Amino acid sequence: MKHVLLGAAAALMLTTANFAYADTIKLEPGKETNMVLLPKFLGILVFDQANEGAQEAHKELGNPGKLEFTGPTPENSTAGQIEIMTTAGTQKQGAVMLSNNAGDQIVPSAEAAQAAGTKVVTWDSPIPGGQGESVFVAQVDFGSIGTVMADMAHSILGGKGQMAVLSATPDASNQNAWIESMKAALAADPKYADIELVDVVYGDDQAEVSYNRALAL
Repeated sequence: MKHVLLGAAAALMLTTANFAYADTIKLEPGKETNMVLLPKFLGILVFDQANEGAQEAHKELGNPGKLEFTGPTPENSTAGQIEIMTTAGTQKQGAVMLSNNAGDQIVPSAEAAQAAGTKVVTWDSPIPGGQGESVFVAQVDFGSIGTVMADMAHSILGGKGQMAVLSATPDASNQNAWIESMKAALAADPKYADIELVDVVYGDDQAEVSYNRALAL
């Protein structure tokens, strides 16, 4: 599985080594490929914006194939993503572009899709174990973001106090990686010695649940 760090919206470089910008695959306009853009679930602005960008790229590349934007509901995200991935493989889609919210549970359907000839590109949130994905496009450096989060907490608290994390869903591998990176940063640097991480809770990407969990904290 390859890793790509997305450094600018204008350039997407798929490479043969982690973040090593060598042997770049040059895109050839006009090739026909049917693709599925699969977000964690529908109804979230950031995924709608990602779809707008994908449609722009699809048009720019002159792809006569179909780019379908589809996803599950928030309440059925894990099972819904697995079902859509399974269907994409059965339909022999050229590629599925997945923001994963199903953890490693999606591996069997992703590997089945790959076996059927479908490329599985993860973006935003990878498959934790890396199985079943052809390439992962990272919007940030997961290690650095943990330090940034720790520094923000340090600044807000004035160097001393208690903090908690209200995250999205337990299976959001990107946010889980950020949290683990933040925990590592808090433990590694003495300047965070007076900051206590008291809890990590999840709002299931639902406004009311997130609001109530915040009030509980």
